Amino acid sequence: MSSIASLHAAFFIISINSLLHFHLVASYFLFQRNAISRRAHKERAQPSSRKNIGFLEKHKDYVVRTKAFHKKEETNSRRKLHSETQMNFTFR
Repeated sequence: MSSIASLHAAFFIISINSLLHFHLVASYFLFQRNAISRRAHKERAQPSSRKNIGFLEKHKDYVVRTKAFHKKEETNSRRKLHSETQMNFTFR
């Protein structure tokens, strides 16, 4: 009985060691793949046939616009809350 248990323990240790080795090798190759410099993909320009429609918003423009919008929204809500608390507060 003890020999079977020792075999199971040995197999368990071997399988864990092989999994660790596989993980180390896989992470090394992933590092090598990510170390290669790649070409940055650019967004397409607006077609000349659509110039009369107006400015074509790119993703980076959208990100800037939404950050500004949310910042203004946050400050307005803080101002509103502050003014409401001042209106409710009175000296007695």
